[in-house]
Amino acid sequence: MVLFKEKCLYLMIAGMVNYILGLGVVLWKISHAPVREYSKGCLDCARTPGQTHRAAHGENRSSGLPASDPNFSHCGPFKDPQDTVFGYWNWKKVSMCDGHLIAYRDKFALLRNVIVDRKRSKEWSVAGIAPDRVPHQKEENEFISIKKGFFQILCSGTLTAVFNETQMKRMWLQKTMTTDTSLDKYAIIPRESKMTIIVTRFGYANAYWAIVDMYNAFLLQNFFGKSCTEVKVLLLDSHPWGAFDGMWNTVFGKMLRLTDLHNVTLFKTVVWGMQSNQSPMLRRHMPHLPFVRPFRETMLHRHGVRPQHSQACKTSKLNVLFIWRHDYVAHPRNPSGRVTRKIANEGELLNHLQKTFPSFNISGIQLDKLTIANQLQLVSATDILIAMHGAALAFTVFMTPGSGVIELYPKGHGVSWHFENLARWNGVHYTRWQNVDFDAENQEATFIPPAVASRLVRDMSQQVCPE
Repeated sequence: MVLFKEKCLYLMIAGMVNYILGLGVVLWKISHAPVREYSKGCLDCARTPGQTHRAAHGENRSSGLPASDPNFSHCGPFKDPQDTVFGYWNWKKVSMCDGHLIAYRDKFALLRNVIVDRKRSKEWSVAGIAPDRVPHQKEENEFISIKKGFFQILCSGTLTAVFNETQMKRMWLQKTMTTDTSLDKYAIIPRESKMTIIVTRFGYANAYWAIVDMYNAFLLQNFFGKSCTEVKVLLLDSHPWGAFDGMWNTVFGKMLRLTDLHNVTLFKTVVWGMQSNQSPMLRRHMPHLPFVRPFRETMLHRHGVRPQHSQACKTSKLNVLFIWRHDYVAHPRNPSGRVTRKIANEGELLNHLQKTFPSFNISGIQLDKLTIANQLQLVSATDILIAMHGAALAFTVFMTPGSGVIELYPKGHGVSWHFENLARWNGVHYTRWQNVDFDAENQEATFIPPAVASRLVRDMSQQVCPE
């Protein structure tokens, strides 16, 4: 019995030692991953939003990156000294077919010298068509079906089933055809030399999910050490036209649809991009969102937006912007364009706040009425942004660090963490208010008491411009 107990104790100690050693190896690999730095330092990475804003408003407010610095590259590749995600992705990757296919952490993959045969695919709807021309079109018809051989790579072995959590990548891998024959027989077919990131969008008409997809592609561009002009994006879906489609062409080298390809195309490098729900942007408890400031600066710069130095705090002329939710047609599933979570007393709020804060520039707008460039210009120049809970609050990521966001909720609506996190990651102050009065609600809109709006704006202005 004594010997048995001693043996169990020995096994327990040995197991603990192995666990500690294994954990040490993991931490060592992550800590020794290539350090990536921003072009001009840490971008206030150690500052709180208040410290960022004191520096910004007290010493000529500017965005996190030195937008006026002619030496700053707005197209990448960038480096982020706080990033641990890239090291994590690199730590556990699976290489197959002599490096012709490398899978990274069950999220995305790099393929080299890959054939894309569009004859082995089926589009069930017309991509890029106006949504009002296909009312009630089913969403499942907006995704492309592919057959075996749509992707073809040189490989003498077998492909390992590595995408356990990502259904679409698992299907793509299953549909990939391998050949041990040289690709020289394809010498005369069209070739694409630039790295091409394949993106399948699930929320193409929603600002939040469109920005998540854009951010994911931006991350991959930097992960593989490319500038934005060295990358093309292939949208492997057939959604109707969406308000955010143009961003892909503006930010990256070129946007392609499947119909833009020849029947057979040889790509030098293809990246199977991350699905939306695999994004670091959806990791709620992540303390730092990697590359968030370079993403902001790149999006603004590529759309021709130059953040200006502001003296708002010194002059007490804060820009306060309401984003109105009005009816509009975004996709075929809602041909009437009806939206909810509106503000019932828009005009009353504007009049009250303009009288209460006469030195502030207070306005309201329906963002989707503007071009994307004008939306970015307006939001980046806003000191306090106010909106009912909705996808437009994703533009928080493009606000100047040190500014503020007020998110409003109707009674009974579940509270979301997404926009609060975007604010925190971007160094933006955040607060929320939720209605508790049944009489202030109807099916479409919420009445916001003017006194409540005044208090929210006053409290936020004190955070934005601390004494």
